[in-house]
Amino acid sequence: MTTTGFTTADFGSWPTFSRAVLLALMIIGASAGSTGGALKVVRVVVLAKYTYNQLRRAFNPRAVLPLKLGGTVLPDQVVSRVIGMTVLYFVAIFAGFVLMSAFGLDQETALSSVLATLGNVGPGLNLVGPAANYAFIPAAGKAVLMVCMLVGRLELFTVLVLIVPSFWRWR
Repeated sequence: MTTTGFTTADFGSWPTFSRAVLLALMIIGASAGSTGGALKVVRVVVLAKYTYNQLRRAFNPRAVLPLKLGGTVLPDQVVSRVIGMTVLYFVAIFAGFVLMSAFGLDQETALSSVLATLGNVGPGLNLVGPAANYAFIPAAGKAVLMVCMLVGRLELFTVLVLIVPSFWRWR
């Protein structure tokens, strides 16, 4: 995924399935270490491996199935952080979607605008697609999307830590 905001085709006119794939890719996002937003590929891989291990454990509850990534066993704490981050990410998507819908945007525009800004992708779909822009969105809606961009770029946990009062207390 690139986060340049450039487009080479009018993907807004593509078939529905193709646009749905683009939305899914906006959720997956960039590689680890990238300043691009979204979940990141490595987290999706960890989630997939965790899900697979849980399915295997359902058939053999006594099995010890360490989750490995690149031949290294991931500590349970890392896996739980990935799961927590994923839950928070989808809460952010839902909250942003509801807020953008409250400004009168249709579902496709509201969802894709949130996904595009959380993932720092650039264009979304429908009214914020590659042949359009975000100019028509009211100022409050733009503020919501700016927060989404900040959260997407800095990561959710980083932003949440900054707003927790105990972080700012002198020790």
